[in-house]
Amino acid sequence: MSIARHHAEWLSLLEISGPFLWEGLTKTYNRFHDPDETAADIARLLELNHQRYAEEVAAGLHGEEARKSTKKSKTKSAEDSGQMRLL
Repeated sequence: MSIARHHAEWLSLLEISGPFLWEGLTKTYNRFHDPDETAADIARLLELNHQRYAEEVAAGLHGEEARKSTKKSKTKSAEDSGQMRLL
């Protein structure tokens, strides 16, 4: 699922007249992370979150390889910018 489609799905669940308007982000966050929460809107957000994470894992954005890649790119960009030549 594309990022735009995920975003649209999340927005469709966050209706202005819905509970997100009056309960606020903190309470919604706590409900999202509560294992005993049974509301359909929170269950759908959780489902979308798991689906997105699985897609990111499949793309190699999480895990040891992703960390190595990030460290390499940070070091390379510092070298490319000439910062490493100062020492």
